[in-house]
Amino acid sequence: MPSPLRSAGRMLRATLLDQVWLKLFSVLVAVLLWLVFVEAPELTTSVSVPVEFKNFPVGLDTGAEMPDEVQLQISGPRDVLSSAGLTKTAVVLDLANFNRPGERTYTVTDSVYGLPPRVRLVRAIPFQLRLSLEPHVSRNVPVKLRFAGAVPNGFAVAQQVITPATVAISGPKSQVERVEAVQTDPFEFATILEGEEDKDKTLQAHLPVYVGNARVRIDSASAVDVKLQLQRIRD
Repeated sequence: MPSPLRSAGRMLRATLLDQVWLKLFSVLVAVLLWLVFVEAPELTTSVSVPVEFKNFPVGLDTGAEMPDEVQLQISGPRDVLSSAGLTKTAVVLDLANFNRPGERTYTVTDSVYGLPPRVRLVRAIPFQLRLSLEPHVSRNVPVKLRFAGAVPNGFAVAQQVITPATVAISGPKSQVERVEAVQTDPFEFATILEGEEDKDKTLQAHLPVYVGNARVRIDSASAVDVKLQLQRIRD
């Protein structure tokens, strides 16, 4: 029968052995973490991120052109710098206290949100964004008919009817005021068939309209009906 002293010795050795393996496991985990977080090489790259607005005031619109995206130079581990890790990154401009027409300058580096952990922002291009707000207005402007070519020989345009004759446009005040008219897509003249040379002709088309200013939109009809009366020129 083993003595109590010998049994206690075996239990002590077993406990010490368990502690040694636990310590070795802890050291191994620490080394792996060190390799991942400390020894992982830090890279630097540039990414384009969108410019977003928060608390945009009702009744106002952006005046002068400003970029939709900015370039961010960032540093961090290779795995974190993948595009998948930056899907939530954006430059967010908070307009909560910008509720009347005017200009305000934002520092981009103070407005970057959504950078992943362990990623450091180095710089932004551009460094600042100047936002101009002005009233959002609307008005009606005439529709101008465009022709794809010359009027067929021997004919003259006696009358043209565009329905509707005007369309509603809207946008920032300074841009809307620059638009004098919207234009149709080119009107294609039909071929004058043999035997019809002595007859007046009525031509019709359904044509899209184009505002020609990226800051202005068409709020009413995006296409018009055109009726063109060609009259034979008689000697």
